[in-house]
Amino acid sequence: MRTTVRSGSPMWNGRERPSTARRRGTCFSSGLGGEQRISNPRKGASLRGLHQAADRGNSSADRAPGGEGARLGACLRRFWKENKTKNCPICKRRSSSKDLGIDFPLKQPANVQKTESSLVMCKKHPDSVPTLFCHDDQRPMCLVCDFQHDPGHTVVPVEQAVRDLKEHVNSDLQALQDKRARFKAVEQTYKQVMDHSEKQVEATEKQIRAEFIRIQGFLRAEEEFRLKALREESDGKKRTVKREMKLIEEQISALSEGISAVERELQKPDTSFVCSFKAAQTSARVQCSRSPDPTFVSGVLIDVAKHVGNLGFRIWEKMKDTVHFTPVILDPNTANPHLCLSEDLSGVRCSDTTQNLPDNPERNSYSSTVLGSKGFSSRTHSWDVQVGDHPDWTIGVANTSVDKKERIYATPQHGIWCLTLRDGEYDNGCGDTIPVQRNPEKIRVQLDYDGGQVSFHDSEDMTHIYSHKHMTFTEKLFPYFAVGEAADAKSTGLRVCPQDSRRALESLYHREKIRRGGVAPPLPLPRSTSHSAASQRQNLFDSSTSL
Repeated sequence: MRTTVRSGSPMWNGRERPSTARRRGTCFSSGLGGEQRISNPRKGASLRGLHQAADRGNSSADRAPGGEGARLGACLRRFWKENKTKNCPICKRRSSSKDLGIDFPLKQPANVQKTESSLVMCKKHPDSVPTLFCHDDQRPMCLVCDFQHDPGHTVVPVEQAVRDLKEHVNSDLQALQDKRARFKAVEQTYKQVMDHSEKQVEATEKQIRAEFIRIQGFLRAEEEFRLKALREESDGKKRTVKREMKLIEEQISALSEGISAVERELQKPDTSFVCSFKAAQTSARVQCSRSPDPTFVSGVLIDVAKHVGNLGFRIWEKMKDTVHFTPVILDPNTANPHLCLSEDLSGVRCSDTTQNLPDNPERNSYSSTVLGSKGFSSRTHSWDVQVGDHPDWTIGVANTSVDKKERIYATPQHGIWCLTLRDGEYDNGCGDTIPVQRNPEKIRVQLDYDGGQVSFHDSEDMTHIYSHKHMTFTEKLFPYFAVGEAADAKSTGLRVCPQDSRRALESLYHREKIRRGGVAPPLPLPRSTSHSAASQRQNLFDSSTSL
């Protein structure tokens, strides 16, 4: 092992003399795997710690042939033999152990110092200290070997090269830190999603129980089934979120290790840094390029609409005279934080307070809007909206890809076909004012997907208000609702009107017939029918709910 000694330093058995070592704060009897320096020992306090470590140690590494502990131990034993004492050559304290243990906390920095001292710029001329750095070759220059250096290369002083190279490595370090910050931001959003999901589970469970209480305890088995489905979905979403969070944590851990490695590289002495910076820089860049940007998986919130939407209608077999069917269920996962939805997810109003909701991909972050829970990609569909005397609202349909994170206008150019009331005037979203004979309180929205048309009528007398015609729809369309402040109006918000059981049954029957390719499904029968007929009727509605 090469040992570099400052000029003029006295040597003792290949090491500095005890007097010199004492001035530099070095104790040999600690049994370390190399020379150790102690910062400012106070009256033997640090030396006592070293001797205690030596007394405790009985490591086989000290006795390993060829090991550093063995070489240092042999040197110290010769000193003891010559002086016929086991005193430390520095503090003169007697060691109580025959074997020399290793103080592992001090061994690591000693190995680091040994590694740094073993770095040689030029193998042929190890004593040559480079003062110049070649930018073209990306290495320090040996004053002897590189005397005939290519004059076309750019050569700068080592100090300047260190500054420039540290700027580049710091830039790569900043990129790693920025990426880690993005991963942490996504991780925090996932935590908010988990907390909000728990609240959704609790609120949904209350709604489910309230609905079953309202029908006086009927269908207890159905109640438990719905609760089980909710819990299973919650567990599934939790597993998804935990899996994604685990990936995020792994990426953060990997990036943190890379950052720590680069930071350690930047802390090295200049001569060591210019020799090893390239590997650290390459590693940082490769890790930064291979690590994908954090993404937020959609669909990790509880699908509340699936559990509570049309719940009463789905048990119409026993309570058909007291329940109603709502053709459009609002999706709370898309609602702007300024909006407040009703418990049955059929009504929406503008709230004075802002709710603390996670910014999931489905949520409308800027516009005070909410979408329906189910989209349409074929055939005709219609629903009635109770607007009352509310002065500020927009209803219609919107594309799946409508921008939910930026403030946009409700126009066909942005994928929204609607009817708007604002400042006492009706607008078609294209800047055209629509004249009306009277202000309707209930408006029917009718979508003809295959025909490319969206129409609006007064539900009271089916008076035509406006139609978006000759459209070509290529995406799934979702019911669209936007509502402003009610001011002094009696109607505080919008509400999707329920359909009567007969009309809802006819609608579902027609849709099931189309789904079966024109084959009529079994007709729903009165409650006095047999159990088999009731089962067939239940199968009809089970399949219809998936449309």
